Amino acid sequence: RPVTNTKIYGAEGGRFGTTRDGIERFWRNIFGGHSSARFHRPPSGIGSSEKALRMIRSARELTDSFNIFTTEPHNDLLGERGDDEAYCLATPGTQFAVYFPRAGEVTLDLSAVSGSVSLRWYDIDSGKWSSPEEVAGGKALLLRTPLSLKTPGEGQWGAVIQ
Repeated sequence: RPVTNTKIYGAEGGRFGTTRDGIERFWRNIFGGHSSARFHRPPSGIGSSEKALRMIRSARELTDSFNIFTTEPHNDLLGERGDDEAYCLATPGTQFAVYFPRAGEVTLDLSAVSGSVSLRWYDIDSGKWSSPEEVAGGKALLLRTPLSLKTPGEGQWGAVIQ
């Protein structure tokens, strides 16, 4: 059963972790399939601060780029993943979105994809997209090697593969 309302706690000086903790909780809720998420008001959360509004705008930008309503959490498609390194939403064979809380590198199983796909990176902290690049899907790969996803820089990143 999906969670219908989630307050996000975490703010500098609060009792429930740092601002960074709160921001990562917000993104994990989105990539965990929660139906809603909001930042709790200060001092226990970042409320409607500029940082919170930037995260909400970035979440909207990222989730508007694929059909989030047909996806489910699929961390099982990620390989070489450290604890809390990356999170995946997917409609296997069609679309994938991966959230990185900080710079990192994981593999993504594209074996259900029959052709090539487009990969775009979204810099969550700056709100900017990279140019799309074409990537071979699983059935187009002779060895069915998973796709290596390495963030293009520091900070938080989203990858959208369609």
